[in-house]
Amino acid sequence: MSSSSLNVLVVSQKFPPEKGGNASRMGDLTSHMAEECEVTVIAPPSCYPASDFDWSWDWETTEVRNGCEIVRLWAWQLRTVDPSFVDRLLYYFTFVAHALFWLFQRRQKYDVIITTSPPIFTGMVALPFSMLGSLNWILDIRDLWIDVSSDLGFISEDGIITKSSRRYQAATLRQADLITVTTHGTTTQLRERYDFETEISVIPNGVDTSVFTPEPSSNEVELIYTGNLGYGQDLETCIRALHYTESDVRFRIVGDGDLRPELVELAEKIGVSDQVDFMGLVPREQIPQLLGTAAIGVAPLKEQDSLEYAVPTKLYEYWACELPVLALGQGTIEEIVSESGAGVVPSGSPRTVAREIDALLSNKEHRKQLAERGRTFVVANYERQALAHEFVQLAHRVNSPSGEISTAQARTEEAP
Repeated sequence: MSSSSLNVLVVSQKFPPEKGGNASRMGDLTSHMAEECEVTVIAPPSCYPASDFDWSWDWETTEVRNGCEIVRLWAWQLRTVDPSFVDRLLYYFTFVAHALFWLFQRRQKYDVIITTSPPIFTGMVALPFSMLGSLNWILDIRDLWIDVSSDLGFISEDGIITKSSRRYQAATLRQADLITVTTHGTTTQLRERYDFETEISVIPNGVDTSVFTPEPSSNEVELIYTGNLGYGQDLETCIRALHYTESDVRFRIVGDGDLRPELVELAEKIGVSDQVDFMGLVPREQIPQLLGTAAIGVAPLKEQDSLEYAVPTKLYEYWACELPVLALGQGTIEEIVSESGAGVVPSGSPRTVAREIDALLSNKEHRKQLAERGRTFVVANYERQALAHEFVQLAHRVNSPSGEISTAQARTEEAP
């Protein structure tokens, strides 16, 4: 750790040992940030997946993990894969209430607070202290939660929940000292939707390239997907494509989510259930080895306007492990795959996807070239340790009266 006295508080609804991209991102970033400054993380008790964790009644627990102080504050815990609306609200707001109470007693200890969303409600922990001038606030936005929820039909665009959420989101965007996002597409959508002047910096999701390294390929399966089986992922098209490939392509799906039962039923209905392996959730440390069992990594997003900003973390992990990528979606994901030269993004029809799968599988040398480009691309641009350094520099900046970063300038919001 450097001699800097910077003391940073991170508020995150998800954090390791929970599984999932959001938890792993914050776990990696905070552990690397702790090499340069003091980092405290507050989070609710671990509860995803529910089967891995017991219900906790502890009001507050503290541990040190990878140089960070991790404080678990009691909150309602989710106990099913697809919890009810009431359960979700209890999970979010009991944590916010406890975190507000906890921070009120310690607000003088920290220089900068980073709230990471989704869910958007974590910002409520920082908002009152920022308004009173007690804390410098970085609002970290990983996903456009409201837009995606509305676009996917979970909430009505004209409903009171959506309108109230947008008013609250606008207030946080105007009040924060700095906003960080994971893609330039997120910046564009925020600027188009809301009226605010706060500066935005881009800190991509990235990957720890010392953990995600190439494994000797065993070619157990042709395709692999790792991550959430949710409403924003177009796994349905990928499964339907298996019906049209020239050979019996094997597809390994690692993860769980709301749509798993429907996807299992679909595979059975179209006669490809023997080609699809639903592995469920596995420990994160097993993912690099599993990626080594496949020829192609799949990163499918639905072609919806609200998802044009998104770049799944799995994309960087595939490339770090030297897997060529077959992606679906539009917008930023198309741009980054094109920039990397390490994959393809066919249109979202099953027949078109099947043709791309066949083309990639028929040319091993081409797959190797794509894979090597991918590894080079993420090492140069998306290494999480370097991204964590950028985060620390931004924290110094908002804590500095001059507002200047003392070393390397962080990425600006303008797209390259």
